[in-house]
Amino acid sequence: ARGYLSITPLSTRDWRLVAQRGPDGSLRPEELTVLQAVFAAGPDTTLAPPARSRRPRAAAAGSPADRPVAAAVAEAAAAGERVITPERG
Repeated sequence: ARGYLSITPLSTRDWRLVAQRGPDGSLRPEELTVLQAVFAAGPDTTLAPPARSRRPRAAAAGSPADRPVAAAVAEAAAAGERVITPERG
């Protein structure tokens, strides 16, 4: 909503996330952490079911690319921030 990324549904369970602009000083630390984790591999990424699991999972269960996002979300939740997860269809 603030212009940092666009989200395009690819299916009922997959989304394409595209960076619209780089981070600036208006982001809270946890927002910056999540944004950096989501776009660690580049400005265009796909969010698919393994990265959206509502249940915590062991590190070995996810791919290395999933770990930064999961860690950032867990860090934000532990800090008392509201974490929004998509509803399952």
